[in-house]
Amino acid sequence: MSLSNQNAIHEYWSTKPFLGVKGFQDIMSRNKFQEIRGNLQFRPNNVDTPSIKHKDPLWHSRTILNELLKNCMSVAVVPGVATLDESSVRTKAKCRAKTYLPSKPDKYAIRFYALNCWHSLYLQNFYDNGAGNKSDLTCSERYLQTFPQLRTLYNLSIESVSKDNTIHGMEEDKQSWLWSLQMTHMCQKSDGAQKKRLVITDNFYTRPSLSRTVKRMSDGEIRTIGTCRLSFTGTTNRHNVQKAITMLQNKPRGSWILVADYAFHPDHFRMKKTHDKQMKQLQKGQRRPFVPPVGDIVENSGFIVYMDKQPVIIHTNDLKHSMSSTFMYPEHEETVELVHGLVPLRRWTKKCNMFKQVFMAPAIFVAYNVFMNGVDRMDQLRVVNPCRRKEKKVALTMFTWVIDIVINNVFPIFKNLFPENRMTMKQFKHQIVMNILGDQLKQIKTLSLSSHILLQNKGGK
Repeated sequence: MSLSNQNAIHEYWSTKPFLGVKGFQDIMSRNKFQEIRGNLQFRPNNVDTPSIKHKDPLWHSRTILNELLKNCMSVAVVPGVATLDESSVRTKAKCRAKTYLPSKPDKYAIRFYALNCWHSLYLQNFYDNGAGNKSDLTCSERYLQTFPQLRTLYNLSIESVSKDNTIHGMEEDKQSWLWSLQMTHMCQKSDGAQKKRLVITDNFYTRPSLSRTVKRMSDGEIRTIGTCRLSFTGTTNRHNVQKAITMLQNKPRGSWILVADYAFHPDHFRMKKTHDKQMKQLQKGQRRPFVPPVGDIVENSGFIVYMDKQPVIIHTNDLKHSMSSTFMYPEHEETVELVHGLVPLRRWTKKCNMFKQVFMAPAIFVAYNVFMNGVDRMDQLRVVNPCRRKEKKVALTMFTWVIDIVINNVFPIFKNLFPENRMTMKQFKHQIVMNILGDQLKQIKTLSLSSHILLQNKGGK
């Protein structure tokens, strides 16, 4: 059905001109197809207990999703740049896993955290965001049930971060641990073949504490670049980042400042408690706000505050070396060296009518602009000729999504094995259908030809 889109299923068997599809009519009747489709189940019989149904809104598809995830991780490993973002499965069926996001193209959808290769669009890893899940386990714990070999690494990392007072915001129940496991699992599958692996994230995922944790879990292999919300910069860094934004307010477009990433001070809470107690003893006019203490500068980590149409905050742990001061400016050679040099960046401005204006921007900032759309490009390729239909059952929606993802992952492997073949995605899907149903279509053609000859012979007699 992804090769020939119709608004309703019964139209594939229509006898009206330009509606019916002969291939469907030759394979089976409409009633038989709808009967099979209505009785499909994608789970073992022993998982539909009332307690499981109550806890997991995707209980009917959990088995097939876990199998797909295992195959995605075992078949291939993402080389080069990877992208972590949300992938949406559109549905309006009644399901607790469905969420509403008005800013997304698919406003009502089941959301997955997806990690894919930017170049080939191979989906390496995915996991649902846990919406509507009433289980006592966190998302990271449920992920470890699928991949128990990561349990030792997870426990050691939890213990290490809990003892490190300079990392704040990585509590055990946070989704950040699931994202850490997804990125680290990719490195474990590659067996250290790459010395450095770049992961691009948007401002929903980017946190200094997450980048430090992932870098530690992967033995320095994973480096992250992503836009960062001011509220996610951390208590220690928020004041400095806000100060850099203020300094850039009256600067021309293309200006930027490099801000150091400071670790969380171990005595932060004790000093704040002491400060609050002292302020309570003073009159309101004499009270002053608490200035967070700073720890040490984090190795190879910092914030790039860039003036585009609006100030943009980029956080990365992929600087060439550690920063030497809190603020570093592009006039100095050391600053340019830290951000791996300056690269042309083209932007439309009010002065441009035909050609974009060229700005010399930090290479890290340009890398984010180039590689940030990996998951979005994968979703665009998937929805061009989807198997998805308007379903009342969530299980069927998830099944058609799984089929689309499988074809999406097989296609780049095919292109890598046979680079001289310039087959498009639609042609590739058609070839898959013909390989599955080719023999049956030949038998049907032979039977119809035999019956036609038999009728001719009878008519001649």
